[in-house]
Parts: sequence; structure tokens; C-alpha cells
Amino acid sequence: MSQDVKLAFNCSKSCCFSFGRRHSAKVSAKISDMALGPETLAWYGVTKRKFSTACNSIFGNCHSTDELIQLQLLESYCFPLLQYALCALRLTAAQRADLNSCWNSVYRRIFNFRKLDSVTLFNRGLARLDFKHTYIELRNL
Repeated sequence: MSQDVKLAFNCSKSCCFSFGRRHSAKVSAKISDMALGPETLAWYGVTKRKFSTACNSIFGNCHSTDELIQLQLLESYCFPLLQYALCALRLTAAQRADLNSCWNSVYRRIFNFRKLDSVTLFNRGLARLDFKHTYIELRNL
């Protein structure tokens, strides 16, 4: 238990989250809150929504900025939202693909790719890791 190692949690700043193909608001509503000592942690499905909101904020304020600068801003401020707690999570292949798709949408939007265009080779040409490879790197730490 966290109390045994004198580890304190701030439940007002913490939450449980879920994502993936099978996640829905209806499913999250049926999951009981997790007890953490005398307090509880609520379940929220906000990972992709927070990522999308952060991306839209950068796109809205930097629409005339150079594409590589936009990418750097998104990598610095938005990509970590998808990477949160990855070292501790075991994602399924479907979950990894879902989050990889979120990150690929950034490339599509910055560099004007169509929705179904693959950005894999373009991503590699810029010497950038996609979400799937980032996940592998973080899991190997």
C-alpha cells in the first residue's frame, strides 16, 4: 500500500482513464470509482480529448507559422499527453494503433495530407518516431 512506503497521492489532481476501441462514455459510467485510501479516484476518458484540445490550441495560434516549428510545438506540448504513464501501462495492439492514429493526424493536418494518406514514410524522412515506436522505446527503459 502507498501508506506503507509513505507515498501520498493528491486525489483532486489524479484520475483513472481509459481509451481504445471498446471505450465509451457508457462503459466508463458503469465503472466504479477506485478507492485510494480514504478518498476516491474518478474514471475519465479524456486522454484523446485533451490531446485534441491542446493540438487545436496550437493550430489556432500558429496557423501561419512554419510547418516544422508547428511540429516541434506539438511534439513538445501535445505528444506528452498521449505518452502519459506509458511506462506503467500495457496497451493492446488496438490501443496503440488508436493513439498512433491520433499522432498521425497531426502530420496530416500540418503537412496537408488527406485523411487516408499514410504518413509513415514522411515521418521517417523527418527522422521522427511515430507513437508505436515511441511506446516501444518507453517500455524498454
